[in-house]
Amino acid sequence: MKLPPIRIILGPTASGKEKSALVIAERLNSDIISTDSMKIYKDMDIGTATPSKAHLEKIKHWAINIVEPSESFSVAQYLKYVEGTMKKLDEENKSYFFSGGTALYQKILTEGMLEGVGENKKLREKLMQEIEKFGNEYVHNKLEKLDQTAANKIHPNDIKRVIRAIEVVTDTGIPISEQQTQFGKQRTDRRLSLVGIHWDRAKLYARINQRVDVMIEKGLEEEACKLYTSSKPLSLQASLAVGYKEFFNYFDGKLTKDEAISLIKQKSRNLAKSQMTWFNKFDCQWIDADESTTPEEIAEKTIKLWDTYTKE
Repeated sequence: MKLPPIRIILGPTASGKEKSALVIAERLNSDIISTDSMKIYKDMDIGTATPSKAHLEKIKHWAINIVEPSESFSVAQYLKYVEGTMKKLDEENKSYFFSGGTALYQKILTEGMLEGVGENKKLREKLMQEIEKFGNEYVHNKLEKLDQTAANKIHPNDIKRVIRAIEVVTDTGIPISEQQTQFGKQRTDRRLSLVGIHWDRAKLYARINQRVDVMIEKGLEEEACKLYTSSKPLSLQASLAVGYKEFFNYFDGKLTKDEAISLIKQKSRNLAKSQMTWFNKFDCQWIDADESTTPEEIAEKTIKLWDTYTKE
């Protein structure tokens, strides 16, 4: 049985990929498999821009709302889930494609990953406490002493990867930079077709600021408050979602509400910058977008590029 290609539409936060993906799904009668590391969590819909209930009922989505916010969900678990989903849909002869903004998910999907070590919860908790007390640079400096190569590649604000790199070298004695040699070796069992949405940075940042304002209007503060008052604290992964920790600090009296909202916008812009740094390393075809570009136009161009790029 010939396996269908892996088709991905990607882009930074607020680039319009989700709306475009919905149009593509309708035109191709396809399911959508999310490549967003935060949309996997339940009860975090507004802050993660999860599709509406109406859209989820109309178009089948996978890897969305599958994990409680208090639970951890590793990259390896995601890959296992997705490979199982693809196998199921292939057997049913069902069309599907991928959409999202988590570059690491897209990277392992197209290149795979080695079996890694498990989580060291005590170490993770200790490092998170140090980050809270001393800041990101403090823990990043620890990584520099343990794995200089990894530290050079991982930004101090990329907390999840910094902690994972420290965890791997601590538990195995082998730097993660030496264990990730599998990256860069494109999978050969399926053809790959990646299409990205590109925006001028200043215009994208303006969209991000506007989207945060819309999230506030929709009730992001109330959504964050429900998580804040829950008897179960957020997992490390869930706590990295932009929009929640900032409100938690507001609830704790560490920030004013305006400061929290301003910080959410700043961190969202930082996220977009980080995403584009990752995406620019991919073998990806880009669609230029601006305020006049419609989801329908992006959808049409994406489908054409997918078809062209995956021809024998």
